[in-house]
Amino acid sequence: MEEIKIVEMEEMLVASFHALGEHPEMAAITKMQEWAKPRGFINEEGKYPVFGFDNPFPEPGQKEYGYEVWVKLDGEVEDDNVTVKRIPARKYAMLYSPGFENIGPNWRKLMDWVKNSNEYEHAEGQCLEGHVPGSTEEGDFALYLYEPVREK
Repeated sequence: MEEIKIVEMEEMLVASFHALGEHPEMAAITKMQEWAKPRGFINEEGKYPVFGFDNPFPEPGQKEYGYEVWVKLDGEVEDDNVTVKRIPARKYAMLYSPGFENIGPNWRKLMDWVKNSNEYEHAEGQCLEGHVPGSTEEGDFALYLYEPVREK
């Protein structure tokens, strides 16, 4: 079983990209990459973390939903083609999730862990899927799953 860790993320400024559809993840990621790569915000070292999440969340019986992707910035960006957001500092329960097939089961594992924790409980904030630097859709794909938490 993968280890769940408690991590604290500092406040960050992000460029945000959004797509809607039956499989919007790659469309949102492609928008982000087309903007971020030429500006040096995509690299193997992970200096500029990439996060994603459903927005809006898939509704039962609906095929279409949304996906939003953030890439961390060094500072303010003057560009009318991108939405910049300030994300507050927050504490998260984090789980490493290798492989596409494990995303759903590992989200359930993480949510159950928080629900049953004696020390932490769910907190306000966005659940995030953090891209693991160096992982790709063609190779060893992996994510870090983040659930906002606070001490009980």
